[in-house]
Amino acid sequence: MIKNTFSTSAFDGQVVLLTGGAQGIGLAIVEAFAQLGAKVIIADLQLNRAIDAAKLLTEQSLKVQAKACDCAQLEQINSLVTEIEHEYQRLDIVVH
Repeated sequence: MIKNTFSTSAFDGQVVLLTGGAQGIGLAIVEAFAQLGAKVIIADLQLNRAIDAAKLLTEQSLKVQAKACDCAQLEQINSLVTEIEHEYQRLDIVVH
C-alpha cells in the first residue's frame, strides 16, 4: 500500500481536468484529487457513466462534475477547456 503524504488540502481550489475518468483507474484518480481538495472535471465519451461517477462522489461532498468530450476531436477539447476557464477562471492540472 502506498502511503499518502499529502494533506487533505494539498490541492485546495485547484481545477483538475481528467479524461477517461468515468471508471477504473481514471475514476480512482478523480476520487484521489477530489479528496485532496481539488475541483475535478471528468471528461469522458461515456457521459452517462461520467455523470453517475460524479453524482456518487458529490454525494460524498466532493467537488466533481461530468462533461462529454471526445479527445480525438480537437474542437471538443478546445471547447471544453474554454468552458472550464470561463467557469473557474483557471485550469491547473490535466490528466490525459
